[in-house]
Amino acid sequence: MAMRHWLTFEALVEEMDSDGARVEVWADAFDVNPIMPADVTPLSGRELIAAASTQSRVTHRIRIRYRDGITAKMRAVERTTVYNIEAVIPDTKSGLRYLTLLASTGTDEGG
Repeated sequence: MAMRHWLTFEALVEEMDSDGARVEVWADAFDVNPIMPADVTPLSGRELIAAASTQSRVTHRIRIRYRDGITAKMRAVERTTVYNIEAVIPDTKSGLRYLTLLASTGTDEGG
């Protein structure tokens, strides 16, 4: 597995705007090393058809080394592409070696 993509993981946080109102903004999910190497693979036509019955929005499979705290409420960003994390699946042996993220791309940008 070639981890040749560099993704920044982001989570929604509440901040105060200049008027004192609370707003939600995307910010780095981790204080240390928010950017991680990953293998990003678009799903094939056959996989998209199979996924339609469970996760019709899923368009990509992302594999990363295990990191505690990755959730489906986050998003991953690579340059101008936003991947909305739909599901987090640990590896089948130890659950601590790598994570497979099922993700979608589109205009909703997570949430």
